[in-house]
Amino acid sequence: MAKEDSYGCGREIHTHQTMKKKNVITPEMCMCIMDLVEEGASPEKVNNIIHSVGKSLGIEVTDDISGRTARRVVDTNEKMTLFLGISLAPGHTSEEQLQGWVDTIDGMHNTYAASPTGQKNPLDKCNFYLKVIRMLTDHAADQKKLFALFWALKEKMEHEVWGEQALKGIAPDDVVRIALDYSTAAVQAAGGAIAWDALPDKDQAAHNAEVTIAIITHFGQEDFDKLTSEQKAEVDFCIW
Repeated sequence: MAKEDSYGCGREIHTHQTMKKKNVITPEMCMCIMDLVEEGASPEKVNNIIHSVGKSLGIEVTDDISGRTARRVVDTNEKMTLFLGISLAPGHTSEEQLQGWVDTIDGMHNTYAASPTGQKNPLDKCNFYLKVIRMLTDHAADQKKLFALFWALKEKMEHEVWGEQALKGIAPDDVVRIALDYSTAAVQAAGGAIAWDALPDKDQAAHNAEVTIAIITHFGQEDFDKLTSEQKAEVDFCIW
């Protein structure tokens, strides 16, 4: 059976292959994923690589894995229990408790970044939020709100990671167009060009940083919206 590939060339499909059995990644495929990542492939590209190699060998891979799934396979290769520590909440409001989480994760990231491992394999701080998939609290109203606040922050970080990956494949003209829209909106929010120019340099820098994050998140949301419902649920997975 011949099929047309993306270059318009016919290819013979000799067999079909799945990466999962009963929706679980097979051990053989886990080894393949870990090998690809070890050789330098990003988890987000593993799925496309496997499909491309399969096509070249006459094998049609009939299912897909997300970048998050690939990262989980790599991370769970070595079983470890990591302890976040015990500390007093900085306050009683949900917002103050969320800030305690943010400060703790900032400290973890700074420690990792300063370590030899962190200098050899740098990680964006967003990745620390992506590692959190469960939160255990009592059922008080402030704790319910805390989880909602943390989940919203985690989703924002996830979309930043998606956006950074998406930007690599987006035409520069499209990036410039979106950047101009967000920059114009920031100037208007400040009260116009004259008011913007009157802002201290540190305030302009802070606004520009917010615009940069907004642009990255914009493309991350676009990429996220292309996922199937099952893939979205996997990305957003978090239990209270």
